[in-house]
Amino acid sequence: MGALTTAIAQMAAKFNAMKVEVLDLLSRKPKASLAADNALALQDGSTSTNIVNDGRAVANAHITNYQNPHGVTPESLSGMKSSDVDAALANRIPEGALPISRYGDLDGTVISVTSSGLTVSWPAQVHAVMMGYYRPLPAFNITLQPNTSYNVYVRFNGATTSYMFSTEDLAETTTRMWIGRVVTGASTVSSITINRVSRIDTYRTSATPIGSAVPVTVGTPNTSQILAPGWF
Repeated sequence: MGALTTAIAQMAAKFNAMKVEVLDLLSRKPKASLAADNALALQDGSTSTNIVNDGRAVANAHITNYQNPHGVTPESLSGMKSSDVDAALANRIPEGALPISRYGDLDGTVISVTSSGLTVSWPAQVHAVMMGYYRPLPAFNITLQPNTSYNVYVRFNGATTSYMFSTEDLAETTTRMWIGRVVTGASTVSSITINRVSRIDTYRTSATPIGSAVPVTVGTPNTSQILAPGWF
């Protein structure tokens, strides 16, 4: 009877040990003695580590595949079809159709112009439209002569825009627009006056009475509009 009791106790102990190991495996928290199991070869020669890495590679390849692998259509995303985009583009106003010129942003961003010695610099691009063609002016710098007054223009050659400096007062044309003046002293720039300009054909809009200007009010649509008294 004692031998039977001992045998039953031993079987119970083994069963409990097996239960602990099964629970460890199910919880994916193996004992230190089983830590090397990840590298054990499977029947086909693969390892669990290789299987995980292969799966990760497939997932990454899918994520970086931009060739529409899911058969997504613009309609399914409530987007525009390419034909709708083509139709919208076909109805847009073509470049050069409107005689409008503009120097500077419409939102009133200050045009940054700096100087060092006799060198004048535009450190950043400035938006520009000349006779209906959008042609922004790139960053630019120029070294000027001392003791000289320069008129500054935006010049358009039909393809690109550029800054132009002249000691003479030049008439504005459809391809040349006056934007301000730079005056130099003996060794430094004395003053820089560069303005944002809006123009229809060769006539600029201005709240200040100046030659060849179309009078405009000052203010915004939600405030009182005032026409400069000098226009009367």
